Amino acid sequence: MPDVGTIKIDIKSKRLDLSSNPKGYNVDDMLEALSAEDSTFFYFFIGVDVRKGEIRTRLISIFDHAMLAATCVQKHWAGRNSRGTTQLNLNKTKIFSEQFQPSVDVGHAKALLEQFIKLE
Repeated sequence: MPDVGTIKIDIKSKRLDLSSNPKGYNVDDMLEALSAEDSTFFYFFIGVDVRKGEIRTRLISIFDHAMLAATCVQKHWAGRNSRGTTQLNLNKTKIFSEQFQPSVDVGHAKALLEQFIKLE
């Protein structure tokens, strides 16, 4: 089997009837993981709709347009000498929609990485 590189997956569960903005990833840890050749990072969302008795899932790149728009850095969750930890300010029901179309804007992803690298 060919080597496909390193794939990191952060599993996030979400009750779809509750509002929340979950913690994402530690910026330093993510940059270190992506510094390896042929590496990528995904979220695996598990949405639970209690009223309907349904579970929905979505594997999505941290560089997907919806994820980039929802990602902000919080310094208060991170330790000293850290660039911070991300928080996801996202209506998660959108990514569980059947109409959702994953897409990555490479320019926007590169700009976010450059912004993260410049953080102190």
